[in-house]
Amino acid sequence: MAKPTWTLSRSFVLKGVLALLLALVTGGILYGFVALGELRVVLPKVAEMTGLFRGEKRYLLLLQNNAELRPTGGFITAYGELTFTWGVPTGLSIADVYSLKGHDDEKMEEAPYPMGDMLKGPNYKGYSFHDANWHADVPTSAADILRFYDAEFPGRRIDGVVFVNYAVVEHLVKLVGALPYQGKILSSEELFHTIEFEQNNIDRHNVADLENRKSILATLMPELSRALLRDPGKFPAISALLTQELQNKNIALWMADKDLQQYFSDLGWTNLFPSPALGQDLVAVVFANLGGMKSDRYIEKEIAHDVELQRTNDSTNALRLVVTDTVTLRHLGDYNAPLSHVYRGFARSYIPKEAKLIDVDPAAFDIYEEMGYMVVGKKLTVEPKKATSYSYAYELPASFLMNDTWRTYLYKQSGEEHLTTRTSLRVPQDQLITSSMMDVRENVATFVGRNLPGDLTFTAHIGKDTTPPRVSFQEFVDYNRITVQFNEPVLKVDCEDMENYSVLDTNTKVPDITNVPTILKVTCKDREATIQTRNIRSQYGEHFELRLRNIRDWSNNIISPNPRTITIVQRFDQDKPAEATPPSNN
Repeated sequence: MAKPTWTLSRSFVLKGVLALLLALVTGGILYGFVALGELRVVLPKVAEMTGLFRGEKRYLLLLQNNAELRPTGGFITAYGELTFTWGVPTGLSIADVYSLKGHDDEKMEEAPYPMGDMLKGPNYKGYSFHDANWHADVPTSAADILRFYDAEFPGRRIDGVVFVNYAVVEHLVKLVGALPYQGKILSSEELFHTIEFEQNNIDRHNVADLENRKSILATLMPELSRALLRDPGKFPAISALLTQELQNKNIALWMADKDLQQYFSDLGWTNLFPSPALGQDLVAVVFANLGGMKSDRYIEKEIAHDVELQRTNDSTNALRLVVTDTVTLRHLGDYNAPLSHVYRGFARSYIPKEAKLIDVDPAAFDIYEEMGYMVVGKKLTVEPKKATSYSYAYELPASFLMNDTWRTYLYKQSGEEHLTTRTSLRVPQDQLITSSMMDVRENVATFVGRNLPGDLTFTAHIGKDTTPPRVSFQEFVDYNRITVQFNEPVLKVDCEDMENYSVLDTNTKVPDITNVPTILKVTCKDREATIQTRNIRSQYGEHFELRLRNIRDWSNNIISPNPRTITIVQRFDQDKPAEATPPSNN
């Protein structure tokens, strides 16, 4: 019997090849989908972002050096453009910011206060492109930046601005391992030092050197792009890192298209400054390095935000919130110009406009309004290995305790990598705080955050005081004067009512003498009552009974039991009996 033979038709082979290609393409798409990770949320908007159906899209890229902190992240050290045509990337350029020609001297704008004053010098000509990210609100800064950019490149349409902090480059280099540069390998730890050396190793008094200095970033960015694309296995890690950088504001987006802008705002990727919210406290200090070189890389900052709920010690018994902010900067660097040097900067604290400043010296601060807030501005100078701090206080109305809940918003400034935020809330004793985000100890709650990953909102509920006042201390301060201290403030009307007190000699220790005390007057301040009596004579060690009744705290809780009886012992050294002399053995 003849052996069967197998033949493959041309159409069958073609179908097999197509099936294999389809499987590869499908697998690649699936891998790409998986590799995008959390960045998959941009897929619905890719067509709009890349001009798939509308031709060209052009985005302005800004590299901000957050070692020289500015409101949106850092001093603009380089710029570039990313272009798409019909959905396909068609161009990427990076250039040093000083390659821009800028305005003619007579067209330079006056800088916002106090930038012009603090940067004043022979080489400072005025407000320009690289300083235009002065506003903490990204859309406002983007408008200024694009105005300067349009003066440089008239008529060039920009569809969006991408703010990228230097920290992102550092983190990406750490992810890929290292980058080649001029025959050597740069690690992420060496990157900052190398970039700053190359940028500043010039004759600063030579105009040609300043104008022609080459941006090391223009060389490194293509190398970084190649390194990122070289290993598809790292795509998921790259996606996760970029998502994290968007969430922590190291990357921020501004889109000319309102729908795209809203879409990315909903994701928290646009670094919008929070709008004032009814009854919400705010912790937001925005720093701007103005002539302090790259000192932010070496400065530890701390913001302490201490809030205390108090009652006015008057007939109204009203509630008020007293807030004290303390800002501290510690310079850990050395004199190493143009990196670490004397820090000069301006800090803007944004507080609710309903705030009433308390004992704030107007000569020490700049007080004004901006973006619906009151601003407390402070010029700062910190020498290497030194520290400085300042504080201010303000009062907030009781409306900031809606439904017995305190709400506060912690704002993270883009580019800030060395900040500790401490917040505390203190309420009257016997009012208990509950909060899922704060460390609570009865009437005190605290929160400590180090380098917050983004903005944070938290709440604390303040419970009603249902605990009666109690006596914490009592004593004779004179024969006919007794002081009683309560654990909390009590109502003055109850505390000073003489009918609410009686004093009795118990004859426990000195039964031969019986005093019949009479109460003459009671004065009260906060949580202390002073009872003035008569007819009490010297009886060392005698026990007296003090009876209190109908005394309420500020929450109308009445003393318990009612009446309450406590013991007072009379002990004055001058009345102490002399000790008997022991008999002699002689």
